[in-house]
Amino acid sequence: MMRLKEIEANIEQLFLDPNNPRYADIEDIVNTVSDEKVVDDKVQKKALERIMNSCLEVQQLMDSIRTIGYITVDRMVVVPLQEPDKYKVIEGNRRLGAIKSLLEDYDAGEIDIDDSILPTLKKIPVLVLEEPDKEKREHLARVLQGVRHVSSIRPWGPYQQAQLVVMMLNEGRGPNEVKEILGITSKRIHILRRCYYALQQMKEDSDYGEFANPKKFSFFDEIFKQSKLYKEWLEWDDNYGVFKNEHNRKLMYSFIVGEEVDGERKEPRIPDPKDVRKLPALMEDTVQFNRFCQTPGWSLEDALKGVVTKSQIDWRGLLSINLNTLSQLPAADLQEATEGDIDLLEKIKDLCVNHLKMIRAFKGG
Repeated sequence: MMRLKEIEANIEQLFLDPNNPRYADIEDIVNTVSDEKVVDDKVQKKALERIMNSCLEVQQLMDSIRTIGYITVDRMVVVPLQEPDKYKVIEGNRRLGAIKSLLEDYDAGEIDIDDSILPTLKKIPVLVLEEPDKEKREHLARVLQGVRHVSSIRPWGPYQQAQLVVMMLNEGRGPNEVKEILGITSKRIHILRRCYYALQQMKEDSDYGEFANPKKFSFFDEIFKQSKLYKEWLEWDDNYGVFKNEHNRKLMYSFIVGEEVDGERKEPRIPDPKDVRKLPALMEDTVQFNRFCQTPGWSLEDALKGVVTKSQIDWRGLLSINLNTLSQLPAADLQEATEGDIDLLEKIKDLCVNHLKMIRAFKGG
């Protein structure tokens, strides 16, 4: 059971959560900061920078608070830190960031704040999540965030949702429990988990790690909806959370980031995540797909124009019938064959030889 106790806290007692999934709105993928370091000035400064850069809503919040004061109808939710009377905000980081930024600007003399509003920014009513057991407290915090930002009318983006799903799974919660808490399907939970680890794998890549940001999450979201891509071509290992085919993995990164040619990064050949859905169709034409992989700068659309789809003709059956016909030609007919007949048989022979060469090339023979 979740117990929330209301208190009034000074602004100096409240600290931004440096691990809050809200920060995934920006470019960097946030690494975990321990609770012992939450109160560190550098950690808080970085967290404030991230929250201020995370979305336009923060600036709008600042304008609203500066004009009418901080409205406390929707309370911030906090958890106690190890240091006495200090709290980490788990729900309300944007509001806290807006207030702290306003006060910094005020103290620097850059803005004026009305005397009637200033006190509302320095002493704030909050709800303390009361749970002495740290592990249970962290779980309840994730539940609260999930209810408000995954299945609610104020949803987080997919990368933020994936962070929360992975946190809960790593805490030992089963997929069914996470499903019930967050109100999303089991299939979506598995996709979010896979996408999260796939993006982490990209982050650790020596060539493409710098481009692994939450904006790329949608590409992996599309990849994991195509079994031909993630199972067959990229060889996803669900136990270790990695793509095992390194060559194809690098190719996919180059498609969504752009190849580097002579020290210059070219435009991505797959700039829109939705275009990932077109890759399986291109893969049906092995020759054309190989050309696409080996030709830098060649767009996906151009490659798709040259795709030759599999024939719907039962050529094997027809050839069997024609072979049977040829085998039964009477000697008298062959004796009377014209130059046109000879030319026709030569064309059939040449065509068969060419097809055999192509088959052997495909099979590496």
